[in-house]
Amino acid sequence: MLTIAHGYGNDLDRLELALASPVDMIEADVWFHLGRLVVRHERQLGPFPLYLDNLANLPRGAKRPFLSIAGWYLRVVRRPVTLSQIALRLSNCKAVMLDMKGNAGYLRKAYSADLQRLLTEQPLSEVIVAGYDWRLLNELQKVPGVKACYSVNTLQRLDRLWLNRDHFSIQTVGLHHAMITPEVLARFKDRDITVYTWTVDDVERARQLIEWGVDGIISNDLALLTALERT
Repeated sequence: MLTIAHGYGNDLDRLELALASPVDMIEADVWFHLGRLVVRHERQLGPFPLYLDNLANLPRGAKRPFLSIAGWYLRVVRRPVTLSQIALRLSNCKAVMLDMKGNAGYLRKAYSADLQRLLTEQPLSEVIVAGYDWRLLNELQKVPGVKACYSVNTLQRLDRLWLNRDHFSIQTVGLHHAMITPEVLARFKDRDITVYTWTVDDVERARQLIEWGVDGIISNDLALLTALERT
């Protein structure tokens, strides 16, 4: 069973915390921006160096945002952290999960080319790409050493996944933990599909999911993941 530190690859300081912990994998949110892959969870507001997100997504211990109002925060980022910077620090230390953000559309080939270039220059021990753009994942897993994890957070997406399973090479899925029941999990296990679940910040819920047979827990809580590693 893998432990995965959610969002700890979005910031160089938090990356160090995850590297010092016993977690198996570090997750980062990746956008294709001005011809390069950058890491952040927030959406950029047009061409401006302003980034917007829900306060619930603000990482624990993160620096105070530039502005917060009505459950949202805004921060200024003049030099976004690149995936190349994260990969350089990771080297072959830990596996990485890349949650591919945005609507790639016609940029799918560019995403793939930039990821292949990066991994050629800075090899990583294991790379999993995740996200809702399943066609993008299909493209990215053509890159040597890259595996795809198909993200599902609604019953409608789950139905769509089963309906279109012949069009995708599905070996791994990431399910929101609220969707998981023993019956849902069994359907994947019967087909030898690996199941990771997110975002689990309650230790009792994590242990229940492990007992049911999930293959990986994604959490914001390093202490929780460390406790799971030690049990």
